[in-house]
Amino acid sequence: MNLQEISRKYFSGLEAGGGKLLYQQLYDCLESMVEDLPHKSEFPPERELAAALQVNRNTLRRAIGKLVESGVLVRSNKGTFVHKKEKSAPEFHPFLYSDFPPVGTVKPALKLMLYENMPEQVQFWNEAAAEFRKRTGTAVKIDWLDVKCRTNCDYRDVVESLKPDLFQLRGLSAAIPPEIAELMQSPPPELEQLFSGPDYLNSYFRQVPLSDSRVIPLYFTPFVEIINLELLKKYGIEPEGFSAGYSLEKFLDRCVAGLPQDIYISGHSGTLCTAGKYPETITRESARRNISSAMRMIEKLKPRGASALMMPLDSPFHWYAPELNAAFTAGQLLHMGGRSLFMAHWSAGWPFEVQFALPGNNTSSCAMDVAMAFVWHKDSTRQDETAEFIRFLLSGEMQCKLARETGVMPFHRDAVGVFAEKFSMDPGITAEQLQGHREASHSHLVNFWGAWSRQPYFERILNQGAGADEMIELALNDFWKHHQQIGE
Repeated sequence: MNLQEISRKYFSGLEAGGGKLLYQQLYDCLESMVEDLPHKSEFPPERELAAALQVNRNTLRRAIGKLVESGVLVRSNKGTFVHKKEKSAPEFHPFLYSDFPPVGTVKPALKLMLYENMPEQVQFWNEAAAEFRKRTGTAVKIDWLDVKCRTNCDYRDVVESLKPDLFQLRGLSAAIPPEIAELMQSPPPELEQLFSGPDYLNSYFRQVPLSDSRVIPLYFTPFVEIINLELLKKYGIEPEGFSAGYSLEKFLDRCVAGLPQDIYISGHSGTLCTAGKYPETITRESARRNISSAMRMIEKLKPRGASALMMPLDSPFHWYAPELNAAFTAGQLLHMGGRSLFMAHWSAGWPFEVQFALPGNNTSSCAMDVAMAFVWHKDSTRQDETAEFIRFLLSGEMQCKLARETGVMPFHRDAVGVFAEKFSMDPGITAEQLQGHREASHSHLVNFWGAWSRQPYFERILNQGAGADEMIELALNDFWKHHQQIGE
């Protein structure tokens, strides 16, 4: 059956703007199609099928991805193939075989406290808990933190009242708040050495040690950049160099000249800072390179002034601001950046073709943030079972599932390719490219961002007509003075 016949038979009912999202319609049609295909038959190539159906390839990929996750399609180097499971006899409940439940075999559930509640995250955690119980017999009870809990003191009170065996640490880059630190105990000794093995991206922890040895991290979220390719195509702007590092620097002047006034070029000044030559080590020269890169990009916006940026210069960066996603989805914003976690969540709603890139120099390092870690509650006595659960979560299998379903970057090397595929990046990307600022301490990074990357330098270029060279020297001198004061 050729693609035209497939389109007529299975996809004739597609209706843009109908009662169902296009992604869901595609999934339903694909499911019907797969039911009619024999076991091990080759599935049509994604690119060709998208062209035949005249739908966005990313939308089709998402629908196909759900079938891959359910196991009815299997991807390999040779293509995508139908996989139909053999029907097995029904499994009868074990209660049918015994009048009395076995004595002493029911394990109490591990108690887990989480605050990450995006739909993708909730689904992952519920499935992880179910799979862990299936493999070990130990149930995991998840308590989700109420959204009304907003302060460290509130969080401490909730954790103390529920007394979970493990709870999610709030923030990881900064020092652990004393209200939370008082509730923690050290993990089993073998877990402290887990990241020293060859399977993990461990250099982050050698050079940028966690603020407390009682912390066990699970994943980090690289900052990713994204551009609306349809906007570039509409206004005849070539996206040259975007995915190769130093993304905006090469064609930002063309964006200023080519985009109409009612389309924002970028989200805010922080997005442009991250798009520049972000330093791995902080010396006066590396700081000059980064500051120069950002100032040159800001200088290219002078014909448009501050109106080229969606958010005011003096506002916080807000990497995940809903306003940015709303404008990007509406085709009113060309470029934005943010944590991969939010980019993956938002991308389901983008009705156009996009292109992702790692900010900074893709051949060296990328900006990233450790976003998820567990700590043991001081009163927990179940260290063996909780350690088993942590090892389960850090296995290659579960780390790949985490990357695929939520868009984060786990620490297991096996997940690197899954992350790259999630964001349509170069499949040849290496683990070393995703290890972040390998030699920059936390105080370096705080100093670097806090000392120069906001007011007044960008303001003076865009609104007061100052030159980039003058602002580079001023920002560099201010930064270096602060850098020497903190003694690093």
